[in-house]
Amino acid sequence: TAGAVGGPAGEALAPTVFGAMAMQAWCDNAAGPLFVLANAPLSKRWMSGLARHAGHAPVTLIEVAAPLWARAVWGTPAAEAQEKAQEAAPEAASEKTQAIAEVPGADALPEVRILAADSLEGEAGAVVAQVQAWLAAGITVIGLIALDTLVARRARALLERRQILLADEAGWRLSTTSAATAVMRWVEAVAGGLPSRIVIDFLKSPFVLDDIADDDRDLAVAAIEDAVHRHDITRIGPALLAVEGMPPAAAALVQRLLAAQAAWPRGEVSFGAWTAALDASLDHLRIRARLAGDPAGADVLALLAQLLKVLGGGSEARTGLRAGLGEWRVFLSAQFERASFRNRAVDSPVVLTTLEGAQLRPFEAVLLIGADAAHLSAAAPDTLFVNAALRHALGLSDAAAKREALHYQLACLMAMAGRTAATWRRRNLDEAQPLSPPLARLELARRIAGLPSGVRLADVAPPPGRGQGTPHPAPQAAGRMPERISVSAYASLLACPYRFFATAILGLAEPDELEEELSKRDYGTWVHRVLKRFHDDHPLLQEIADDVLVTSLERIADQVFAPLIAFNYLSLGWKLRLQQLFPAYIAWQRAREAEGWRYAEGEAPRSLGFDVGEREVQLVGRIDRIDSHASDDTVALIDYKTRRIDELKRGLRHAGEEAQLAGYAMFEAARGKTVGEAGLAAIDGDTVELAPARIDAEAEHARAERLLWAVQAGAPLPANGVEHTCSHCQVRGLCRKDYWGTAA
Repeated sequence: TAGAVGGPAGEALAPTVFGAMAMQAWCDNAAGPLFVLANAPLSKRWMSGLARHAGHAPVTLIEVAAPLWARAVWGTPAAEAQEKAQEAAPEAASEKTQAIAEVPGADALPEVRILAADSLEGEAGAVVAQVQAWLAAGITVIGLIALDTLVARRARALLERRQILLADEAGWRLSTTSAATAVMRWVEAVAGGLPSRIVIDFLKSPFVLDDIADDDRDLAVAAIEDAVHRHDITRIGPALLAVEGMPPAAAALVQRLLAAQAAWPRGEVSFGAWTAALDASLDHLRIRARLAGDPAGADVLALLAQLLKVLGGGSEARTGLRAGLGEWRVFLSAQFERASFRNRAVDSPVVLTTLEGAQLRPFEAVLLIGADAAHLSAAAPDTLFVNAALRHALGLSDAAAKREALHYQLACLMAMAGRTAATWRRRNLDEAQPLSPPLARLELARRIAGLPSGVRLADVAPPPGRGQGTPHPAPQAAGRMPERISVSAYASLLACPYRFFATAILGLAEPDELEEELSKRDYGTWVHRVLKRFHDDHPLLQEIADDVLVTSLERIADQVFAPLIAFNYLSLGWKLRLQQLFPAYIAWQRAREAEGWRYAEGEAPRSLGFDVGEREVQLVGRIDRIDSHASDDTVALIDYKTRRIDELKRGLRHAGEEAQLAGYAMFEAARGKTVGEAGLAAIDGDTVELAPARIDAEAEHARAERLLWAVQAGAPLPANGVEHTCSHCQVRGLCRKDYWGTAA
């Protein structure tokens, strides 16, 4: 059926060079007569393909005529004028457009029940209510047309909650499946020279390396991940193999990856050669068997097999095209994006499908989900390189052809279905969303003919549970306190007990991502290293000239940043940013020395034990910098921050920032030191300044002991963080704060 593959009919079969080649191969290898049932005008590409087929075997073309009312409503000059007015002024078009001429057989105009809603949830609820009403009336063969996939997915979830299962033909983009993601991850890894972050993500896929036991593979991948994080290795290569203590299984896995990468072509080759290289990689890395055992994976393999068949394994004869790996990767990604994955496990008379997939099917009722102008229109906007005139010259469908095909499809759908309904979300956020032009014109024609309007406000009952909301979590961790917790974990306990539970108790904190470029977080790490080496070399600046100190800082910065710049020249910008601060930093340090403070220690490891019942918990941390006062035993605790002073002062009003300094104060107080000063040093902008914090070490120690004891004893750990804390929380989705007070 030609109409089932897109509009204009058949356009979706060949939207690319690959699709055109597939159609050509199909027509040139005709094995017998071909019957084509077309419910829309065929494109020039289809007609050309059928002509090629007719050279090998007979072709019979059966065209379905559109009803008379469809031509009158959607195909007259007055109708065209109405649509243009609809596009120019959607909200007022119905009132300002001239009346459409008399419609032949006005009594034959179909009635489309248009359910208007004001929100996505309301529109999904309207779908559920209409389906339930049809089922209650004994109508069971129902077609749901997923024009707005977001609303359709929400409606499906609500229907399944009511034990109404759908046969989902609309499916998902194949690119969104874990199987396609695994394949594309490997392609991205090869194209990028095996970046550690992408390779580790690829190795964690359940489809990879089926010849290695899962536990053994997980241990090898964990060893690789640990090595790249500890040694800042951004590429899988010889440097990783040289890491001391690398387990043999992990080293063997690295060598296997390098061998698989080396088998890929170099430079520019044919699209078929790149596809063949990927196909061979599936066997080298033992991916194929598990892909074949997965429904989406089987579709991925089928698509790759089709590409190989059409493009040829290594020949350029089919296309004459040569491309680099990057260009072919874009091509492959586009194929996964266009292909659909459908779960065929559910067989139900209620079918979720597309407009094209519903053509010429005997549904008892059809519901168009998302019949607004944005989702049900035939607009074909011009692109940078292909405008309307060029599309016409190339035989591609233009806006007029798309509009005609859409009208045919809608008319045939309404003619075949016993009942037709549509949902219309009148507003999208704060913007008005007009009704689809074809349905708006049909409504206008019905009013002219004296027939009642089909538009009505959807009467949607709230789903079960509405108003109860998602409960605020408050788990307990009795007897589960770790033996060691970091100062940052203690800070999270003060900022939000639930975050402490998720990260410190359950261990759900994600490891830092490996990044190709130096980030602001990495920049802070390297600033710490530069300043520690500088102060170790110059603990007192009084007798040293400024130019000598600046030169020393520049030399240290050159040494620290050299490996980063060698790997990525853009890291030079971060070094220059730090160098601009050297004079200001020296002036700030001289002012501290004038106040009697002397640099004592940097990156100082500390620990402190707390008795919590029958066990001890060690609080551990590393203090950025400790200064001692020349006149007494007083110390100052400084935490370097690559942020501006005003931001740091605001942050100190929240529990998280001050808690780290409080932990440092407890460490030093336990060693018999008096903490005279604590603060955050702003190493950013044009100046260096200290944001002071008021810390009572004795009170903080008592609070920490009380809190840790309570957690060990089973006190609730509620999610009560303020927005400042939640805005950068890794587990915000776990506590579901964004859904509190709404339906689950």
